[in-house]
Amino acid sequence: MNRTELIAFLTIISILIVMPALFYIYNNTLEVERAAAQPNEVVVLGWTPEHGGWQPNKIVLMEGVKTKLVVIAMDTTHSLIIPDYNIDTGPINPGHKKEIEFTPTKKGVFIFFCGTVCSATHHYMTGTLIVEG
Repeated sequence: MNRTELIAFLTIISILIVMPALFYIYNNTLEVERAAAQPNEVVVLGWTPEHGGWQPNKIVLMEGVKTKLVVIAMDTTHSLIIPDYNIDTGPINPGHKKEIEFTPTKKGVFIFFCGTVCSATHHYMTGTLIVEG
């Protein structure tokens, strides 16, 4: 096996084995962070729509209960906007997070969305906030 073939072989091995393993480890790390969230804390992951969009894309909160939203941009710059509650995280760079504390004061179903153009399918970056009494 000459040097070029060896480099090609190692590249293929890294693509087929190393990359999926690293993605698996990274994803499990995020699940641990989500599981460690406090009772009135919601971790929201922002992926471009091609990679899943907001996760979760449906958030259920109780009226009058102070809540912390932890918004983490995963793959590109995102921002979370909930117009009915005047919430706008502003741009969040990949791998960074912003925490927003608020108390839902009105029951209903509200839309949230990404305020930063994040991909060609950016307009699909929406979710639902449900506030129950």
